[in-house]
Amino acid sequence: MMRRKTSIILIATVVLSLFAAAGSVGAVNFEESVASGAKVYADNCASCHGAEGDGGVGPALNKKSKLDALGLEKFKHTVEAGVEGTVMPAWKGELSEEEIKDVVHYIYAEWADFIIVGLEMWPWEITYVVVGIIWALMGMYYVIRV
Repeated sequence: MMRRKTSIILIATVVLSLFAAAGSVGAVNFEESVASGAKVYADNCASCHGAEGDGGVGPALNKKSKLDALGLEKFKHTVEAGVEGTVMPAWKGELSEEEIKDVVHYIYAEWADFIIVGLEMWPWEITYVVVGIIWALMGMYYVIRV
């Protein structure tokens, strides 16, 4: 019985430590991504969308409801593919994948409502976290049962 309690405490400590470490790394990476994205935006986007995202040649990006309704994935795709029939160019190939991610993070951190500051995750990455949690819980269940 004592071995089982010790195992549970050990597993819980390891799992919680991993989540705490991942969260702090994610926060730092997200802040760095936003800072890099600000430069990418200033160099490539501000001339059409305005320094404050208020539009000009291109549409305003500082409209919270539009960004929130569009979502990160569709917005990222728009940056990559451009918008046919408009002056919005396709940036895929012109900017690196990292620069595109950074500028999307910057725009959402500046002007969207729903972004969780400090969370650097795309939807498919969230799936990995959920699967990891399920595996950890299954491991804890196994230790308890054995």
